[in-house]
Amino acid sequence: MEEAGKLKALCEDTEREGREASRGRKRLTNQAQTWLDQARPILDEIDSIKLQFDERRTFCNGWFPDLWSDYKLGRRAFKKLECARRDLNERSGIKLVAMSSPPRVMAEMDVPTVGQSSAQRTMEKIWNLLHDEHTSVIYIYGMGGIGKTTLMKAINNKLRATGEFDYVIWATVSNVSKEHNSERVQQEIMGRLQLDFNEHDSYSIRSMQLRPKFLVKAGFGKALEEPPREETWRECERISLMMNDITELPVKPACPNLISLILIGNRRITAVPQSFFRLMRALQVLDLSGTSITSLSLSSSSLLNLRALILRGCLALTEVPFLGQLKELQFLDIKSSGVRSLPEEMQNLVKLKKLNMSELLSHSFTIPSNVMSELSSLEDLRMHRTNVNWAKGSELAVENDVTLGEVGRLKRLTILKITIKDCDCVEEDVFPRRWSKLEKFKVSIGTSGDNLNMNCMKQMQICGGNNYPRGVKVMVIHTEGLKLFDADVKDVSQLVGDANGLRMLNIDRCKKMKWILDWSAAGENALQNIEELHLSRLYSLQKLFKGEVPQRCLWKLNEIVLAGCYNLKGLFSSEMVQNLDQLQTLDVSSCGELEEIIEGHDNSLPENPFPQLRNFILHDLPKLKSIIRRDTLALPSLTKLQIYDCPNLRLPKRPDTTDWPISLPERMQR
Repeated sequence: MEEAGKLKALCEDTEREGREASRGRKRLTNQAQTWLDQARPILDEIDSIKLQFDERRTFCNGWFPDLWSDYKLGRRAFKKLECARRDLNERSGIKLVAMSSPPRVMAEMDVPTVGQSSAQRTMEKIWNLLHDEHTSVIYIYGMGGIGKTTLMKAINNKLRATGEFDYVIWATVSNVSKEHNSERVQQEIMGRLQLDFNEHDSYSIRSMQLRPKFLVKAGFGKALEEPPREETWRECERISLMMNDITELPVKPACPNLISLILIGNRRITAVPQSFFRLMRALQVLDLSGTSITSLSLSSSSLLNLRALILRGCLALTEVPFLGQLKELQFLDIKSSGVRSLPEEMQNLVKLKKLNMSELLSHSFTIPSNVMSELSSLEDLRMHRTNVNWAKGSELAVENDVTLGEVGRLKRLTILKITIKDCDCVEEDVFPRRWSKLEKFKVSIGTSGDNLNMNCMKQMQICGGNNYPRGVKVMVIHTEGLKLFDADVKDVSQLVGDANGLRMLNIDRCKKMKWILDWSAAGENALQNIEELHLSRLYSLQKLFKGEVPQRCLWKLNEIVLAGCYNLKGLFSSEMVQNLDQLQTLDVSSCGELEEIIEGHDNSLPENPFPQLRNFILHDLPKLKSIIRRDTLALPSLTKLQIYDCPNLRLPKRPDTTDWPISLPERMQR
């Protein structure tokens, strides 16, 4: 029965391998599971035969046994032991462990039928995006109760029915902290993939555990000073050695299966051996961000499959002559690095889709002519706060300098973030018929380092200047958010008069501005869709608008914030208030001469001004006397009234005799 003992031990070892594998997103191979399914019944049969022998000996007390029955039982035992010997031989050639495949989708969910309506059309759009190789994230947003969750449950069930995707996991995000949500979502995903969740691990470590064959030695605790031994690299598909104190890399590690190599934050790495990448032919992602490398030698012969190269924050790296050789590259990030120029050969990167060159350290970043225009697959271009000496004009090339016209001819471009120091470079429309196709852009014109961070997809900042060329005005027409900073203008009538899509207007430190708009010059369509108006440090401002406000203008305005408009005496005319029924937030501070919020006398005042106003904040207004020249004021939607340093203000009474919801500023609550 020696064979049976060995077979039993092998079965137990195989089952133990399976249990351990399941904790690391692995499973027994189909071959190993089939062997185990065959071997276990044989062992059970042998155990049954042995038990019968023992029972017969016990029952007969060793006397007069049934020889024929013993013979038949012996024959059965012999055959099963032969099977055991066969299984022992087969077991030696079987691969035990493979990557696990969790259930393709989660269980079907109860969901109301999505009918032939806008919801059905939205569902079809989402379904098409799921099959679009260029789409990596899909956002579905809207007010509560409109059917977002129902829609996603329907998508989930459709995925379950088609079985097109191997991994579909439903995770719910609640209205709690970002850290808590991230941890809980990770826990749900790891649970579905049968991985152990350790609450003591960092977010990054757990993220890496979600990937197969990943060598993780991240220096969040005790940092490594040397890389792991070369033999540990061989079988890895992904290696992360981020945030360590490694100084030298292996000369020529053999990594035939390596797909991703992450060396972020190893500040002591100053050089990469020339032969380092020679045996990494499968490498697709290389991230050297935050290292101190001064040069890098890459070649297409070694990195045939490199798709993403990240050199963000490599301050000592000034030249990247090798870029033109990486013809499969789709993502390049050199943000905040010391790179001074792009090589002419970079025009060979016809598969490049995303290029981030924002915040480069160079005072004069050089792009050879005809390089940008050849990046025919480019979808996402970021050059925010990078000093490029753009040549004037919209032609493809002006001598040896790059023009904005080259950017304007990128037919697949959907995202653009760019800084243009000299507005004369856009004297014409440099993006003819392209602006409407951009899904997201952030354009800064001028030399100021002021931040531009509006809550909209298409935003623009103009710093300085007063006589803007046609190209700038065309940009404004297509923007949703405009910030005007330190401009030498008396109003913005000519600049925003045709900008019908403008939703947010922020004007700061325009010292000569007397009013925002002259309606006679801007026209009756100006600011029809404006939602937010922020004004600060407009020291010469006398009134918000000159002339009578057209009927449909300002009617969507829901937030007004004013600060430091020292010469303003009255805020709203009684006529203008009629257009502000949607106003929800009014915040006025540090306007030393302001005396009234609403100007006018009883006969001209609106019956119920600001019916939607919820937040009303008045700070540091020493001459403010009244909100309205009337004894009563309803403001029925008001939930927050904050008044501070307004010594002369007399509040009207509320007609329903309720108290005003006055609260102290946050700084006074501490």
